[in-house]
Amino acid sequence: MPQDNGLDEEMSVERKTAEMSLDKAKEELARGRHDDAIEHAREALRQDSTHLDVHRWLAQLYEDMDELVRSSREYQELIAANSDDEQAWEGLRRVDKDAAERLERLHDIAPDPFVAEREHAVDDDMFGAIGEDEEEEEEEEYEETQADAVLEAPEDETEELAQEIEAEPATAPPTGQVPWAFEQDYEFRQRLMARPGISEVANSFADMADDYDAWETALAGCAHLDRQRHSEAAELIEELTEFFGVPAPELFMAPERRMIPTVVGGDPVRIAITTGMLNALSPAGLRFAIGRLIAHLVLEDLMYQHIVIAVLQRSPVSVTDCEEALSDLLVRTALGWDVGVSRDELELTRKIAHAWHQRAVLSADRGGLLACRDLEAASLAIAQGTARDSDKAAEMALDDFIAEYKDQAPQQLSAIDQKEDPLRSGAYSAYRILMLRWWADSDEYRQLSGT
Repeated sequence: MPQDNGLDEEMSVERKTAEMSLDKAKEELARGRHDDAIEHAREALRQDSTHLDVHRWLAQLYEDMDELVRSSREYQELIAANSDDEQAWEGLRRVDKDAAERLERLHDIAPDPFVAEREHAVDDDMFGAIGEDEEEEEEEEYEETQADAVLEAPEDETEELAQEIEAEPATAPPTGQVPWAFEQDYEFRQRLMARPGISEVANSFADMADDYDAWETALAGCAHLDRQRHSEAAELIEELTEFFGVPAPELFMAPERRMIPTVVGGDPVRIAITTGMLNALSPAGLRFAIGRLIAHLVLEDLMYQHIVIAVLQRSPVSVTDCEEALSDLLVRTALGWDVGVSRDELELTRKIAHAWHQRAVLSADRGGLLACRDLEAASLAIAQGTARDSDKAAEMALDDFIAEYKDQAPQQLSAIDQKEDPLRSGAYSAYRILMLRWWADSDEYRQLSGT
C-alpha cells in the first residue's frame, strides 16, 4: 500500500495514478520480476509523462541491468527536462560518455526549431548584417530530446519507436562521421534505416548501383558537360572534388532555366548542373552551389537522398526533367516496399524521411560555405534556389528576400510540409540562411576554415 506523503491533496489525478504504478514497479522489482517492473514504470509514464522520478528510477534500473543504451535514453530525458540536473549528468557520463559530451557541446548550438517546445523570435539583428562585421551575439542554450524532434508519434507507437531507434540500423552509417555535418544528421539516418521496408528500398538501389543503363535513364535531356564551352564550371568541380578529397563524378549539363541541380547515384556518381545556375549565380554563389553538391559525396548520403525521393514522391512546381526522370526511376525500382506496412507506420516513416532531409540540407550548406568562404554569396545563392527560373533568380536581392521572413520565428520557418522541397521552400531557405550564419560565427567553422 502506498505510503501517505501528506501531499495527496496537492497532487493531480494523473500524478497519483502514476505514483501507484511506480509503487507497483518497485514491488515487482523487489520480487525479481524485472520485465513486469519496467512495464509498470512505463505505465506510470503513460499516465503522467512529466513524472521525472520515473525516468530516474528507470535509468538506474537499466544501468543496474547493464542495458546502457536504455539507461542513457532515460538520463537524456531528465537532462532535456532540466539541464541543471547534475545527478542526471553524472549518470549519463557513467553509461554513455559520448552522448554526454555531445549534449554538452549542444549547449552552445544555434536555436533549433526542430524541438517542438522551443520558441525563439527572429529579430533584425539575427538576419541583418550578413557579410558585414557582426557584434558577438548571445548564444541560445539548446536542450536536445531523443524522440520529440519533428516527430509526433501516436501514443501507442511511442515505445515501439523508441525500440526501433535503439535497434541496430539496417545499413550502418559511415564509420568516419564528417565533422561539419549538421547535428542529428547521422542520428536521423539511422532512424530512417530502422523503419519497416526501408532496408528493402536500400537493397534495391544497391542492386542497381552498377547498372549504368538504368541510371542513364535518369539523365533525361542532359548532355555531357562541354569542358571547352563551360571550362570554368568544369575546372571548379575538379578543384572542389580535390578540395574535399572525393572521386570526380561524371559531369552533365541540363539545358534548363531552373536553379536546382541533380545528383544521380550509382557507380560512378553523376552530377547534372543547369544552365540556369550558370547564368544566374555569381562566381562565389556558383562555388557555394557546386560545393554543397560535392558535400553530399563527402557525407556519403546519396542512398538516403534517393530513399527520400522514393518515399516522399514530391512533385515541386519547378522540377527539372532530370529530377523527374530520377524520381520515376527510383519509385519504380522501389515499387512494393510498403506492402504490408500499416498506414500509421508509413506516415511515421515519411515524417522521419522529411526530418532527415531537412538536416541533410543544412549539412550540405556547411560544406558549401567551406568551399566558398563567402557568407553573403552563399546566403544569396540559397535564396536564388527558391526562384522558379534563372531570370527571377538573377533579379533577386538578399535584403528583399530576408525582409519577407525576418519577423518569423525559426520554428515557423522550418515547419514545412513533407511534400515541400527544403531547397525550394522560401521559408526553409530563410531558416537555412539563419543556421548558416550562426555556424559561420562558431568556433567549429573558424577551426575548419582556418579563419
